[in-house]
Amino acid sequence: MLRLSLTLLLINLSILSLPVLPEWTLLIAGLPLGMFLLSSKKLWLLGVLLVATVYFLESMDQAVQALIPAGLIGSTSWLSGRVQGLPSNTSAYAGFVFKLDEQIPGAPKTRLLKVHWYQPGLKISTGDRFDLHLQFQPVKAKINDGLGNYEDQLFFRGIQAVGIVRNFHFIENQCFWYQVDCHRAAIQTWITSVVADSNVLPLLLALAMGDSSQLTYQHRRILSATGTHHLFVVSGLHIGLFAWTCNRLFHYAGLVFHYRLLAAFACSLLFGALAGMGLSVQRALVMVGCYMLLLIFRRSADSHAGFSIALLMVLVLNPLATGDRGFWFSFCAVAILLLSQYGDVGWTGDKKLAGLMFTLKTQVCIFLGLAPLVLGTSGNLPMTSALVNLVAIPWLSLVVVPPLLMAVSVRVLAVTSEHQWIIGVADFLLQLCEAGAEILWFFLEISADTVPAFAFGRIELVISGLAWLAIVLFILPLRLSAHWLLLLSVLPLANLSPPRPQTGDLYLRVFDVGQGLSIHLQTQSQDLLYDTGSRSQSGMDSGQTVILPALRLLGVNKLDRLILSHRDSDHVGGAQTVLRELPVLAVIGADYGDCTPPIQFDADGVYFKVFQVMQTDNDNNSSCLLRIKGNNFDMLLTGDIEWVAEYELIQRSIGKVDLITVPHHGSSSSSSPALLNHLMPSQAIIASGYQNAFGHPSGIVVKRYQARHIDLLNTATSGSAVYRAGAEGVVLVAEALPLQTRFWQYPR
Repeated sequence: MLRLSLTLLLINLSILSLPVLPEWTLLIAGLPLGMFLLSSKKLWLLGVLLVATVYFLESMDQAVQALIPAGLIGSTSWLSGRVQGLPSNTSAYAGFVFKLDEQIPGAPKTRLLKVHWYQPGLKISTGDRFDLHLQFQPVKAKINDGLGNYEDQLFFRGIQAVGIVRNFHFIENQCFWYQVDCHRAAIQTWITSVVADSNVLPLLLALAMGDSSQLTYQHRRILSATGTHHLFVVSGLHIGLFAWTCNRLFHYAGLVFHYRLLAAFACSLLFGALAGMGLSVQRALVMVGCYMLLLIFRRSADSHAGFSIALLMVLVLNPLATGDRGFWFSFCAVAILLLSQYGDVGWTGDKKLAGLMFTLKTQVCIFLGLAPLVLGTSGNLPMTSALVNLVAIPWLSLVVVPPLLMAVSVRVLAVTSEHQWIIGVADFLLQLCEAGAEILWFFLEISADTVPAFAFGRIELVISGLAWLAIVLFILPLRLSAHWLLLLSVLPLANLSPPRPQTGDLYLRVFDVGQGLSIHLQTQSQDLLYDTGSRSQSGMDSGQTVILPALRLLGVNKLDRLILSHRDSDHVGGAQTVLRELPVLAVIGADYGDCTPPIQFDADGVYFKVFQVMQTDNDNNSSCLLRIKGNNFDMLLTGDIEWVAEYELIQRSIGKVDLITVPHHGSSSSSSPALLNHLMPSQAIIASGYQNAFGHPSGIVVKRYQARHIDLLNTATSGSAVYRAGAEGVVLVAEALPLQTRFWQYPR
């Protein structure tokens, strides 16, 4: 069973990594052969390969065909439907999933939309039915090397289009007793009313119903720094504990063995549905179901068989599941737990102490086993994770989760009861849970601030390392030094530090922050940041979503200088986040001191000069520019200067440069012919957002650069990019978008 599951997993990953789906319909003719090979004892794996390939290709082709055609992007249409799931409401915005009742003209298979509604005072509820006048929007994903993007997230969640509300007609709120999302919304409202204004409210919502949408950046930072993010999702811990509790209750109620197991599993299914039926919930339910079936049929309960069946069923029922990070963390954590059960910890003394040593060993195994995955996705390793989890897991399991599960169960029963005291019991249990969660959160805050997570940098070989571990565990008997295999799995961590430039050389990384600018400059020993991107209406900024995650992947733990060109929000939007989360030795520009007179410094043989060409009320023309010189290269970062400031720059006769950032994102008010004739760069970077509202870059400006044979890179169509500057000049090393192109993405 394990061999079959791993084979399906490898086939699935191979298809998801394709930039274009191949023509697969011809393979259907080979299905009879595949079915025949499945009956062969020697060639069954070949049959699995053929049948699974056709199945996964067909499933993914159907998912792509359900996406709204690119030709409809920008068009509008009146559509009727129902709000599905839990909407997100703020003072001026509502976001929700909208399930259509009818076909979109020209997109007959599109049924599930992500809707953005910008209007003050909105209060959208689950089950609301609307006629909406929607304008279909492009998915404005930011493409940065090593970071996930919004377009991929929507595809793997089954969202097929994005729309903005232009007009509406409210029909009614339609909630029936059999609609699970209505019950979820009711529980969410109840929890919010009982523990309103509590710092742990988002944590309780995540624990009770799998709703992590209300976790703030601060919550996520602390969970990441302590390695406890996995505790605040509905997972095997909650499902297993709930199933065990139900089984005991049915035992005391007098149900016979078989019926109480089936009843306990049915209750677990109901709890999983209320929790949103996420991937970790699906995996846990399958494993619990397998375990109970084995008990019913008087077979030995094999955890490894349950794990393999769970993996197999998740892949078959949801072929897109492997695109979710939660899939990997969920299954890898369980695999490590199962692996850690083999062998003795070597303690033959007191049983209580032996139990403590076993628990400690388990935490160490999880820490080591997940380290490659954590570093491969975030570059950030919480060094105290094993010790923090040693305290957090028992506290959560014994103090927080039991009263929470009882509170939710009692509250669900209260719906069918007229007795007010039942609601009072549910409220009391929830408040008890809140008190326990407050104590746990206080401990996590102290732990995060005492020993913060360290940014080692991303491990390029992480996928190969994990695949190697899977193959070794598949071939060798598991009883052979299982713990040594866990230690061997972290061998790719031996070389943690990403390569840095030589003396006199420079790496320039321009991040894709949408409509804004942020550039990371790296010398042999120093790291500088020029601008910090934008801040959105939702309160999220580029520092949180792009800059800090990208710097951690690069192993950057501090900034030697932060240079802010000017005060525009698309250049300083992430500044506060960067300054709060990273040690910054010096800040130049904006509200932190001007750059007149010029500031000059040397870093590892690279010369830097921060200067203004003029001081004026026009913030764009007052931008701090950055001149960079090194071994056979010369660069100029121009902020948002316009023609007036460009003329002043020409008067300084700074001469030819190799690379510039296109002033003001390619606006028609910048990049004058005189400036380009004076600087004559060979390469230029346009930092603009995909299909931005300003129309940047201007077509006229682009033609000016092309007429002078200047190589243009636009982050809107290339994503983030890396340049290497040294003795060979300035060389474009990599663009993120070509490396991350997949078959479901819209062409740019």
